[in-house]
Amino acid sequence: MSFLTDELLTGNDWRRFERAVTRLMSHCGWSNVALVGRTGDKGADILAVRNDSRSMRLWIVQVKAVTGGKYTGIAAINEAIAALSAYDGHTVAVATNGDFTQSAFKRRDQLIRGGYDVKLWNGKFLRELLARWPEEHYARRKLRAYQDKIVGDLVHMVETGTKRSQYVM
Repeated sequence: MSFLTDELLTGNDWRRFERAVTRLMSHCGWSNVALVGRTGDKGADILAVRNDSRSMRLWIVQVKAVTGGKYTGIAAINEAIAALSAYDGHTVAVATNGDFTQSAFKRRDQLIRGGYDVKLWNGKFLRELLARWPEEHYARRKLRAYQDKIVGDLVHMVETGTKRSQYVM
């Protein structure tokens, strides 16, 4: 998938990385995906909804881009947990292009034992998640016959340089 590139996963452009994670979530089936990260975001960079077969759940995602082999620690998890009450969310995810510290994994496990739903998404997981999904967006629908004909006619017009007045659809 072209929007989650190796260059992007270097962590040099955190804004582009946030947008890529937002797009990945939309592509992979989350709905109402919104990039909300800015000053005063209360610990959330992305808000998204996912149906987990029991109910619709609001996901709070904190995105951390790291460079030079650095790791994401517990501060990112704590930011996302703080956002749960601010946004009345259900699930927390921290996404990073790199990996997490051992203390971050311990904090996640501690929170899970306390009843929180916490996910840690490293760069490897993000690549694997995207690889499991088809190239097309999950919501892409097949065109109806009449739509397919119109699109085909338009493509033909563009490819041949035909003007509309010369080509009756």
